Amino acid sequence: MIFPRKNPFVENKDRPESYYSLVEDTEGFAVFDIGSNTIKFLAARQKRDNTIEFLLHQSFTTRLAEGLFFTGELSPEAIYRTLDILSLLRRQADELGLRSRIAAATSAVRDSKNRKYFLKKAEEILGHKILLLSGDDEAKIIYRGVCSDPLLQGQASPLTVVDVGGGSSEWIQGKEKTPEYFLSLPLGAIRIRDRFVRGYPVGTKTVARMLLCLEKQLQDPLREIKGGCQKVMGTGGTISTMANIFQQSSKEDFLKTHLFSMDTDSIQKKIEELAHYDLEQLSTVPGLPLNRVEIIIPGMAVVFATLSVLGSATLVSSIRGLRYGLLDLLVTEKLQVG
Repeated sequence: MIFPRKNPFVENKDRPESYYSLVEDTEGFAVFDIGSNTIKFLAARQKRDNTIEFLLHQSFTTRLAEGLFFTGELSPEAIYRTLDILSLLRRQADELGLRSRIAAATSAVRDSKNRKYFLKKAEEILGHKILLLSGDDEAKIIYRGVCSDPLLQGQASPLTVVDVGGGSSEWIQGKEKTPEYFLSLPLGAIRIRDRFVRGYPVGTKTVARMLLCLEKQLQDPLREIKGGCQKVMGTGGTISTMANIFQQSSKEDFLKTHLFSMDTDSIQKKIEELAHYDLEQLSTVPGLPLNRVEIIIPGMAVVFATLSVLGSATLVSSIRGLRYGLLDLLVTEKLQVG
């Protein structure tokens, strides 16, 4: 499908950002993560020694969940933006010769009344089926992605993970690669914004009400993973953006973002600071991209409420979220077939 109109919602979509250099390998993989706020793409190759080389690591904001909280449906504009990007990424995967592919849709699609229509159109563009993940499956695959990091292999203590997306957030705890507790709730950054934010500056009173409601909502569900959870691993766009803000990065730097630590007190102070900014001021914050100025405070509120309920002192950012879990599924399946 060719879209005749330019998509103004996406910046620099024709300039992929290289993560690692292209290499000559035996097998190529493409992962399409259709999220509520962003479409994430991961390209990788399996070398002859079966090791995985990451080629491209990209994110495009399409706000698929825009207005979903009020209407229960994906809007025509949000569908157009998302299909536009999927068309671009399909062409990119074709050009790279990535034969093994997997695509998954999450909260916005599974919660929408018109999900069948969207999935039909998206599958026509990609040329293959799209997995519609349940909240539990999304949580398990996120955990699988985080655990695929070689730097986290062999840890004896339980690993606790939070992923703050646009439509939903997930909480997982487990040991090694086995999730023992997992939870998905419709508490993504876009939904929290639609629920609480009426203007900018957001204001400290709104932030206080937001945090109080979130902490009350999380108390019972997170009770099972409270014990001794001093450090939490975080994935998703909100948390990677937080890492960029604290490092004042001029642009997203995956190598700097990955495994960057943030303490709870600093996160609280940053939320309080940002609550006084209007949209123009938010747009000048180092490390905060324009496409996240409206949702960064709600997203950070979910993070802080999580740390508060769990009694955790530290959040560690990881880039290895859902798309890395999907890649691990794809590679494992290929090895089993082979």
